[in-house]
Amino acid sequence: METGKIFHALGLHMHQPPGILRLLIGSNPWEAEQIIRCCERAARYAHQYSDISHLHVGVSGILLQQFRGNIKGAR
Repeated sequence: METGKIFHALGLHMHQPPGILRLLIGSNPWEAEQIIRCCERAARYAHQYSDISHLHVGVSGILLQQFRGNIKGAR
């Protein structure tokens, strides 16, 4: 069935092992910053282009907890 429209699905799943961000902040701050920026960019672009596309983003619970600082060793 041809409609002349192009459909594309893009899905992202983001995860970091428990404690890795804290470890990287101490040992390799540049890499930790890149991980955090990557996650922020996905959300920003999904919002920026929401009128023309949909982006499916999955973020693991452990990564959300690390961002919020709610797990041991995350602060």
